[in-house]
Amino acid sequence: MTVEMQTWRPAWARAESAATALQQSLRKLGLPERAVRSIRPVVTHDGRPHVQVGRLAAEAVEQLAEAIRLSTPKGP
Repeated sequence: MTVEMQTWRPAWARAESAATALQQSLRKLGLPERAVRSIRPVVTHDGRPHVQVGRLAAEAVEQLAEAIRLSTPKGP
């Protein structure tokens, strides 16, 4: 099944925007460029936008997880 261009374009734009946002966040955390480069936008065969994270070093994932923990409001 091939995705039609009118479906693919907005899906690609959304995937690219999401990938860029994650890349920027990782850069702000000080992660090395090699970690950031593994983040890529993808559109599936049926036109759904995704972000391929690729392979990240355990240290990079630990930093990302800690940043998420710190930004998540604590419960009562």
